[in-house]
Amino acid sequence: MLTSLLLTQDPSTGPALPPMPWKIEIDPGTSEPWLTQPAATVLASAGVILAAVIAYWTALRSGKQKEKHFQQSHELAEVRGLRDRFTTIAGQLADPSAAVRTAGVYAMEALADDWLQRGQTREVQACINVLCSYLRLPYTLSDRDHHQTKQVIHHRNADREVEEHLEYRQDDGQVRQSIVRTIVAHLRDNALSSWSESDYDFTGAYLEDADFKDAIIRGTVSFRRAQFTGGVTSFANAQFTGGVTSFEKAQFTSADTSFENAQFTGELTFFEKAQFTSAETSFSKAQFNGVWTRFDEALFTSELTSFIAVQFTGAWTPFIGAQFTGARTMFDGARFAGKVACFDRTRFTGELTSFLGARFSGKYAWFVSAEFTGKETSFHGTRFAGEQTSFEKARFSGNRTWFDGAEFTGTKTSFDGAEFTGTKTSFDRAEFTSEQTSFERPAAWQNLHFDWDRDVTLKPATVRPHEWPPTPAR
Repeated sequence: MLTSLLLTQDPSTGPALPPMPWKIEIDPGTSEPWLTQPAATVLASAGVILAAVIAYWTALRSGKQKEKHFQQSHELAEVRGLRDRFTTIAGQLADPSAAVRTAGVYAMEALADDWLQRGQTREVQACINVLCSYLRLPYTLSDRDHHQTKQVIHHRNADREVEEHLEYRQDDGQVRQSIVRTIVAHLRDNALSSWSESDYDFTGAYLEDADFKDAIIRGTVSFRRAQFTGGVTSFANAQFTGGVTSFEKAQFTSADTSFENAQFTGELTFFEKAQFTSAETSFSKAQFNGVWTRFDEALFTSELTSFIAVQFTGAWTPFIGAQFTGARTMFDGARFAGKVACFDRTRFTGELTSFLGARFSGKYAWFVSAEFTGKETSFHGTRFAGEQTSFEKARFSGNRTWFDGAEFTGTKTSFDGAEFTGTKTSFDRAEFTSEQTSFERPAAWQNLHFDWDRDVTLKPATVRPHEWPPTPAR
């Protein structure tokens, strides 16, 4: 028989505690506590509640899993749909009809934008690659307005009649321009969806009236061996901020080529062996801030080639072996602030070559073996403030060469071995404050003018040779 113990407070120690909602019964034989009926009821109720909670969370989790599965299935279906669209559109771009191909261009644009909204940049790049690859297809001027899509040619070959079927890309010039306009529209600052982060491969592309004005490209871009034709080719105000920007061996034959105010801030910018044969080529106020900017062996035959107020702040800026054969070449107000500005073996053969007011503040300014054979060459007011300025073995054979008001303030200035055969070469009012300035062993010394011609004692002591004028080496 169980003895019931009611838990209360001892009256001698204080007021009794309120009675507990349950009683604990102890079996005298075992001394083990047992819950009375009210406690069991409470625990049973708690168990029911706990079971309900577990059931709720189980159902909720199951619902979320089903929803996730549905979303994944829906996502996979959408991705398959987008990729099916890609295949269909690629087929459109191979269609003989220009209208179908043009529709394919805009369909590919829409597909790229859909991928971009999903954050799938690799798929966006795939769409762009297709558009760029179209521009890399072979192209002839006859393709521009070709309205015939098929042609059958019959001819004899070894006494056999041969039937040759040819297909043409009808009105291909219009399709190509649509592609360029579509791409550039997504590269400008006001684009609703930007493709600026992507890479662009226009290697060998034929681009007529290409307008990349205000384009912003942050990825790698290649225009190697591209052909730019038509009335105007414009990269004015464009920004190239990717790692590599290449115009190597590109040909600019349009009437007007402009890179005015363009910015090149990527690590490498290449114009090596590029040919500029436009009537006018302008890099005025362009900025080249990358590590390397290369114009080695570039050819400039434009009537006007302008690098007015251009800024070269990268470490290396070589024009080695470049040729400027157009009527006027202008570097007026140009700034060369990088480590090396190199015009070694560069040829300036146009009527006017001008570096009026240019500034060379980098470590080295080299014109070694450069040729100035045009009618007039001007370094009027040019400042050479770098550690070393070298015109060694340079050739000045034009009618007039002006160094009037030029400033040579660097550590060392050298005209050693230079050849002066022009009608007049003037250093009037030039400042020679370099630690050492040398005109020793000239290849030829004709018609030069210095402020100390009448009074050799006015010649700065830092100008060599001490015996003046220098004696030609031959």
